[in-house]
Amino acid sequence: MFERYSEKARRVIFFARYEASQLGGPAIEVEHLLLGLLRENQDLFQKFFPAPETVAAIRAEIERGNTFHEKVSASVDMPLSPSAKRVLMHAAAESEKRHHRHIGPEHLLLAVIQEEASLASQALMRHGLTAEKVIGLVGGEVELFVSRTNYDAEIMIDMLLELLVQRAVISEDERRAILDAGAGR
Repeated sequence: MFERYSEKARRVIFFARYEASQLGGPAIEVEHLLLGLLRENQDLFQKFFPAPETVAAIRAEIERGNTFHEKVSASVDMPLSPSAKRVLMHAAAESEKRHHRHIGPEHLLLAVIQEEASLASQALMRHGLTAEKVIGLVGGEVELFVSRTNYDAEIMIDMLLELLVQRAVISEDERRAILDAGAGR
């Protein structure tokens, strides 16, 4: 699953797991992914927040927002929450949209911001970080996936068809025809 992830992105996920275990979480959440990003990629955040106090404030905000439980052993298998899985899916999609061969911390950060219902996204936005600013770093003018809590079949089909168009498997006209046929138009 993580073969396209850069070494830094893998370390982010490793640290997210560590943060979840330290906070006593039963699963890796979006907030843990952000804490992993903050821990592993200080240079990335310095591009957006030159003052180190801002990064510390974001970390404190996330930690305050988490309910602390007893620490979990680092050797215990810890699953990804549904929202964390969506973040990883968004990160992969953003990488694909830019024709990048890897999934890096910048893609993960963009995906965290897109998970707008999460405390992590809200904390970043409160401190002035937007998807547009991250896209400026990642590069390319692309349409963002809309962050949703539940994906329905129509959205998933549309995302798949968009990927097929990007990879030149089908044309845009074929994509529209498939969508129109599915909608009964």
